Amino acid sequence: MNFGASSRMSSSQRPKPPAKKAGKSHRPLETLALHDVAHLCLQLGTSREELNKICSGIGYYYRRFIIQRNGKSRQIAEPLHRLREILNRLNRLLQRLVLPEAVKAGKKGQSNISNAQSHIGKPMLLTLDLRDFFPSISNRRVYRMFIQRCKCSPDVARYLTRLTTLDGQVPQGSPTSTIIAALVSERMVRRLQGLAVQHQASYTQYVDDGSISGPKHIKRILSTAANIVANEGFRVHPRKLRSIAESEEQVVTGVRVDSRLSAPSKKVTEVKELLDQLEAKGGAAHSKQRLASSLLGKIEYIRRLDGEIGGGLLDRLKLATQRWERTAGD
Repeated sequence: MNFGASSRMSSSQRPKPPAKKAGKSHRPLETLALHDVAHLCLQLGTSREELNKICSGIGYYYRRFIIQRNGKSRQIAEPLHRLREILNRLNRLLQRLVLPEAVKAGKKGQSNISNAQSHIGKPMLLTLDLRDFFPSISNRRVYRMFIQRCKCSPDVARYLTRLTTLDGQVPQGSPTSTIIAALVSERMVRRLQGLAVQHQASYTQYVDDGSISGPKHIKRILSTAANIVANEGFRVHPRKLRSIAESEEQVVTGVRVDSRLSAPSKKVTEVKELLDQLEAKGGAAHSKQRLASSLLGKIEYIRRLDGEIGGGLLDRLKLATQRWERTAGD
């Protein structure tokens, strides 16, 4: 294998993607079964020369930045240019692999809301937050997954691993990272799903959030579930390893599931407090504008879950925005 080879290719020189066969292009796959690099290139719409060029300087094809969310800093690495195009094609291919029903992220049509639906109105909810989930998935684990799970040849697995990892791990921000994480953690998910079924409970995995819901007695299996996670090479965040009875507010991946899908009271309270700030007299117009823009996204999310509450908050936002805009114009 020669990742050091360099070759400049114009768009007209790049190999054309294979023609799609009617009715077969999106059929589910048990494995990839890619045994030679030429076949891989055909699937990804590239050539060995271009793959060598990209893989020999993979860091140059990423934009790195930090985002702040809920008081936490998160390192993001976003693939650019041809690497992005190739990874988008690879992601579509990986999407066709059959995964356990419990996996609710990385697959088309799934979301944090569809993940929460499995846990509505259950007597007991257990939550397992996986700590440093993406950083814990090393390039060695990815390579082993492509060999053992996807049945690829070593050469193909090396190229795929090089394309989908950065600095020795799965990067947050790449289109393939979530599905690759799901494939690497598949055995863990199957074990946790099996544990849940044994106790007449439901299990789902949404990226790094695991949830088990069912009868009250499942509280006793929380430590067993945590041991399975550790046995599979992941770590549970100790402060987020919780059992939540139906008498408390139960929240799964940002969605309240006590009796129906609704917005968590904490999120509604946060928006109301921010609206109070927007409605208050004084303050720079540009600060108010930023606050209003931020509020709109938060309120739209609440409205998806609860139309009545979200609608009332949206009316408050509109009135507050109109008021300070008139004041700023005077």
